[in-house]
Amino acid sequence: MQDNLVEAGAYLRRAQGEAPATLWGSRASLELAKLEYDQERTESAFTILEDAETWPRGEDLEPDWLYWHGQCRLVLKGFERAKLDFERLIASYPKYARVAEARLGLAECDAALAGDDKALADKALAGFELLYKELQSPYGAQALWGAASLRQRQGQVAEAKRLFQRIRTQYPASFESKAAQERLEQLAKAPAPAPTPVAVHAKAARLYVQVGAFTKRSGASDCRRP
Repeated sequence: MQDNLVEAGAYLRRAQGEAPATLWGSRASLELAKLEYDQERTESAFTILEDAETWPRGEDLEPDWLYWHGQCRLVLKGFERAKLDFERLIASYPKYARVAEARLGLAECDAALAGDDKALADKALAGFELLYKELQSPYGAQALWGAASLRQRQGQVAEAKRLFQRIRTQYPASFESKAAQERLEQLAKAPAPAPTPVAVHAKAARLYVQVGAFTKRSGASDCRRP
């Protein structure tokens, strides 16, 4: 298998070098980038695409190019640029075969960029929810993981636990299921937040204890004597 991959890579590099700045060279570059990405060499895949970015591409190649460009940027944490690739892909090629994966990538970018921006965090959560609520979605576990992780970062621990548990229930054989169990165990061990101190009114700062009630002053005086 490895020999076949090496041979395929050599063939694509040769094709890329023999037809630079052409449609054929662009196609060879894209296939070579995919091959590198599949072997977890994301930086190499991204460099190949960047080097051929100005080469001509037909409409049949453009959506695939945008997807893999965005996916490489996402893995390399270039969230702003990846977001632009995914947005352009979704808007321009809504029937592209990988559009659901692009939507997942866009939600992951929004979640990573949200910080204290509630509107962007809500957009990310809506994107994840759209995917995990789809019947038989192949990306349900990943979308639930993204939503649960974002909820946890927001401090919404109960909702995060619910979503992590949902991964365990609905996708028990998934990679995310094992990770969700580990996250649930971590959350269970986390100390409970300290109770918020109750403010004491200035006039109530001094405390008094009543030790008795007397009808005559002499009774109170006797009580005070040691």
